[in-house]
Amino acid sequence: IGCGRSSVPTDLSAYSISNAVDDLELLLKKLNVRRFHLYGQSYGGILAFEYCKRVAERKGDTNNEEECCCLSVILSSTPTSVALVETEVHRLLDELKKDDEETTTTTNEEEGTEEDDTKALWERFRIQHQVQTPEMPLPLVDAYAQAGTIWRGTAAIPDYVASPPTE
Repeated sequence: IGCGRSSVPTDLSAYSISNAVDDLELLLKKLNVRRFHLYGQSYGGILAFEYCKRVAERKGDTNNEEECCCLSVILSSTPTSVALVETEVHRLLDELKKDDEETTTTTNEEEGTEEDDTKALWERFRIQHQVQTPEMPLPLVDAYAQAGTIWRGTAAIPDYVASPPTE
């Protein structure tokens, strides 16, 4: 919902991890998927984890005989704590800025705008800590272009912390 090329709801309360897991369950049911492997990357990994947690919490419910069977789960670049991710990103950015200050001596003619400096910093961050290729691969460029606005970054889920299933 609100990601990729899907429509964007006017009610922002529709954006929640719980609602997204509901959507996943409805999709699996509608497509009559009984057995599957689940891959989740970044926010999708949070959804995959929360889906599996929900299923685990329902295991004792005898009314769920038609439950889907997730055969395996892969979580890729999935945060367990959004606050921890934010803290670490800021720490790594500060290190890059410090490296710039130690190695760069520029004249006024070489200085760019603050916006240029910020873009250059994020590009260095990307190359060093995310996609370590000189150019961003085109499928990723397209994916980011279609990411929408609500789910870009962590603003929609700032308090998320993964927790084990309840017993």
